[in-house]
Order: sequence, then structure tokens, then C-alpha cells
Amino acid sequence: VQLGAVHDRHLLVRFPAPQRGSLRDRQPRVRRRRRACAAAHVRQRAPHVRALGRRRSRAIEERRLVMKMIFKNKHGMVRSGWIIALCMAAFYALGYAFSALLIDALRMILDAASLDAASYDALVDWMSASVLPVALQFLTEGIMLAVPLAAWRIMRYRWEDLGLRDFCARFKKDGVVGMALGFAACSAIFLLLLATGNVVVEGVNSPFSLSLFAWVLVFVAVGIAEEVMNRGFIMSVLRRTNSRFLVIVVPSLIFGLIHLTNPNVTLLSVVNIVLLGIALSLMYYKSGNVWMCIGFHIAWNLFQSVVYGMPVSGLDVPAFLVSAYPVGNLLNGGGFGIEGGVLTTVAAVSVMAFTLFYYRTSEYRFFGDHANAPQSPAAVGQDEEAPAIR
Repeated sequence: VQLGAVHDRHLLVRFPAPQRGSLRDRQPRVRRRRRACAAAHVRQRAPHVRALGRRRSRAIEERRLVMKMIFKNKHGMVRSGWIIALCMAAFYALGYAFSALLIDALRMILDAASLDAASYDALVDWMSASVLPVALQFLTEGIMLAVPLAAWRIMRYRWEDLGLRDFCARFKKDGVVGMALGFAACSAIFLLLLATGNVVVEGVNSPFSLSLFAWVLVFVAVGIAEEVMNRGFIMSVLRRTNSRFLVIVVPSLIFGLIHLTNPNVTLLSVVNIVLLGIALSLMYYKSGNVWMCIGFHIAWNLFQSVVYGMPVSGLDVPAFLVSAYPVGNLLNGGGFGIEGGVLTTVAAVSVMAFTLFYYRTSEYRFFGDHANAPQSPAAVGQDEEAPAIR
């Protein structure tokens, strides 16, 4: 049958008979026509798709560049601010965690002891007044020292570039001068207060007291830990900024802010601590080592507290001289100690002037001395000259 017919209501539809060739032979032609139609459709939409892809790629690249600019500098290194922020966060987190563990451990020891109520209360009072403050202070300073040292090790910089170089030679010179300067500044303020009646000496304690010796060790640890953190670590990390202002001012501001939680703190006391921080930063900036900073810090805290019996940063500790303030004022600093008075303001400016005079012939370059610049990770262990930190 060549033609077939299908009768509809009003129309006779004729259709041709199947052409030569089987259905299998016609399938490739159908697929080719479909592919050709799909390709034509893609070509028609291709410019819009490509434009959309380019816009998306540019947006992704811009976001990536923004994130890179926030976290890294132009040399591809993590920005100094993030390193300092992470270290400070780690210090406070570890400090709170280990302090809580220490207090819980002491409480468990007391609960395990078979004591009557009176003996238990007496032991708790003694530990709260004598043992716990010293233990917590040692713990805090240990963490403050461990965090920057661990971070410096992770960054694989040289230890001497943390300011801890030439101990035998530098400490005998710069460290001793710093201790003498701290003793002179603190003693001058104490004698002025004594002469004007703003402090009175009411008695003398034994210099061989165990608690006295413990607080001497505490203030030695405070001087070392705070200077390694605020001067050695923070200033060395900020070296890559090549900004003298940031290198000197930022550690001093952090140094003042960490004293905000001390008892009896005032605005003037924070300002004075920031000024003292600037003086200490100048010592490291001009010398390249922290031994003068450590010596001054130890002597300053030690003589105003353990020797002269005045509050140190709001803390009252056992002392050789039993001193008291008839009334708190702007000269003696009140409950915060001499760091809250105007005499410390004058002393801080005088220490800055002495530091600049003492290092007037120093040839050390804080930013340009490649011999003292931290190494990049790739240069550690190699003999060629280490690149400057950026």
C-alpha cells in the first residue's frame, strides 16, 4: 500500500508511506539535528552567560582580595595586629582557665583535709591572704612569658630578635643601668613624699620574712614577663610596619590597658603607666635588647612595694618599711600608689630624656639592622643573610 488514508469528521488527511531505510538508520540524523539545535541555542545565549560568568568571577576575586587585605599585608604575611590580638586573647583565655583550675585544686585540697571548723577557716584565711595571691601572680606571669615565646617559636624567628640577646654583655651594662634608673626614680619620689608629709613610715619589718622573699621573686617575674610580652614581642612584631609611632605607642597603650583591672585605678594612673611604657619602649628601640627595660621594671616595682611599703599598681604587699598615706592626693596617688600621682608623670618624662641621652651614640637601627632582623621560615638554618622582617 503506497498511501494510507485516515478519515476525520470533515477532513481527509493523507500521509506518505515510510521512506526507505529503517528507524535505526534515521536515529543518528535525529540526534545530530537535536545537537545542532542545542548548539545554536547555546551560541545565542553564550554572550550573556560569559558576561555573567565574568561578573561572578570578578566579584569572587574582589571578595578574596578584600579578605586578603584584611588579614595579610602586601608581602603575603599575616598582619601584625592579628598576631598581637591572637596572643593577647590566648594569654587571657589561658590565664582565666588555669586560674580557675588552681582555685578548684586548692579547694579540693582543703575539703580533703580533716579539719575542724575553726582550723579550716583559719587555713582558708591564711591561704587567701598569703598563698593564693602569690600563686596566681606566678601563674599569670608564667603564662604571659610562655605565650609570646611560643608564638615566636611558631613564627620561627631568632631568639635574639626578641630582644633577648647578649645577656652576659648587655645585662651587665644596660640591665644594671636600668635597675639603677628605676631605683633612683622610685627613691626620689619616695623621699619627696616623705619630706612633704604625704607618706609616713610607721615601722620596720624583718627583711628575712618568707612572704617578703616570695614577693621579691614575684616582681622579678613581673618585670621579665611584662617586658618580654610588651616590648620584646609586640615591638618586634610591629617592626614589619616600619612605623616608629606604632612601634613605640601601641605597646605602651597595651601596657596601660592591661592595668585597667587593678584595684583603685584612675585615669591619671593609666596615663602614667602609658608614659612609663613609652620610656621603656624607647629603651628597646634605641638598644635592640630588653635588658634595660627589665632592669628598670624590676627595680621600679620592687623598691616602691617591697622596700618602701607603698602600693604598687593598686596592690598592697608585705614590705620592709611599714608606710602609710595620711591622705590620698595627686602627689602620692592614693590607693593605686605613686603611679597614680603627678610625680610619676615627671619621672616618666625624665626617664625618656635620660634614655635618649644615654643612647645618643647608639648605631642600632630598629628597622634597618638586617643582622638583628627576624628570619623568614625558609631562611632558618641557612648561612646566607636573613631578610628583614616586613
